[in-house]
Amino acid sequence: MFGKGLLSKRHNHDNYLYIVHYQKEFKLLFIYSQIKTEAVYDAIVKSFCKSFKKIPKYKMNRVKYIRWCDYNGKKIDNAGITVKTNTNYDYLPIPTQLKQYPNNIFICDYSGRTYSSPPVLYSEESDLYKDILTDVTPCIKEIKQDSVTVEFNSRKFSEEIICDIEGRYISSSPKIRLIYGRDRILLVDYLNEYPLIFKSTDDIMIQGIEYCEGNPAAIIFSSDNIIGIDWDHYGTDRKIEVNDARYHSNGISIQTTLEQILRQEAKYKYIIYDHSSSEIADFITIIENEFTLEVTLFHVKKMTAENYNSSVDDIYEVAGQAVKSIIWLKTKPGFLKKVMDRRRSNHCQFLVGSFDEFRQTMKQNKQLVGRVVVVQPSISKNVPIPDKIQEILAAARYYINNSGKVKSLEIWGSL
Repeated sequence: MFGKGLLSKRHNHDNYLYIVHYQKEFKLLFIYSQIKTEAVYDAIVKSFCKSFKKIPKYKMNRVKYIRWCDYNGKKIDNAGITVKTNTNYDYLPIPTQLKQYPNNIFICDYSGRTYSSPPVLYSEESDLYKDILTDVTPCIKEIKQDSVTVEFNSRKFSEEIICDIEGRYISSSPKIRLIYGRDRILLVDYLNEYPLIFKSTDDIMIQGIEYCEGNPAAIIFSSDNIIGIDWDHYGTDRKIEVNDARYHSNGISIQTTLEQILRQEAKYKYIIYDHSSSEIADFITIIENEFTLEVTLFHVKKMTAENYNSSVDDIYEVAGQAVKSIIWLKTKPGFLKKVMDRRRSNHCQFLVGSFDEFRQTMKQNKQLVGRVVVVQPSISKNVPIPDKIQEILAAARYYINNSGKVKSLEIWGSL
């Protein structure tokens, strides 16, 4: 059966093709659609029956779609059958359907499609407002068993969006609009097509209604990567993250001290400062070796707690930032493009070296090797670290060390 459906939230006159095939033998209804919104699938199924049970959807070649349904229906219906391809795909974890959200989610990030082709934020008030979606960092506000509330803060708008247990994104007050291709759509509708990725501290990944368990036993805490900095030697006020004329004109901030430490090292060919909204990192350093370019991203957060290792909040945000920033170190062209994009908005200031020299260096036939450093004076390896903080640090290290291009995560804490 072929049909044309309307998605009124986009354009009242836009048509979307879907194919419906019912297999009588196993009572399976297959739906092929150009969109991924769960609400549309539910509407289609309800036109056939009053009650139903959903199974995960997969992308199919339309020409071979119905033949695939008939051939694989038995395999889908019988969970006892082990299907093998005799390729590396057999080693990938198989997603199951999301039943409830775990309470230890600590990372929320955009899909790979969003990073490869980010839509532009749109404002009816100004044509000059041309930020891209990846400049807006999604922040988890609340986790329930049946939903996650995510906050999006742009320069002009703030919006809370709820992702329910069916992977649907809902907003009670839609504000953020995007230019996506030729269309102008709401952020909430875009997320229904390209859902966020949630990661937990025990290697669970959730996207849409797909729930994927990894290898939690591999996430083991170690304090070996925690390096103590003598902040008192530099006269640093651990409560000040950055010096600014309005709030912190007095006192030596953590960032001021970090810049001093980095400048003392002659090995850095380039030191870049990028502290601001949508930053790559607060500081970026580059070491040029014979065969490699070693890029290190430094993420800085102030100490809010009175005692060492006593605040999960001091660790939670910066650990998430560290993990999400590795997307910019996946490829050398991608990293260069991001720096160039930031330069257009007067960010990524070169403290050591010049931008022109940097571009020429990046064009060399040398491998990009990444490192990530979290600078948080609230952490000390000489004070007992609570289990919850250990979980976050261990998960961040695990995700970064297993990302491919990035070699390591270090924590620069206190003595």
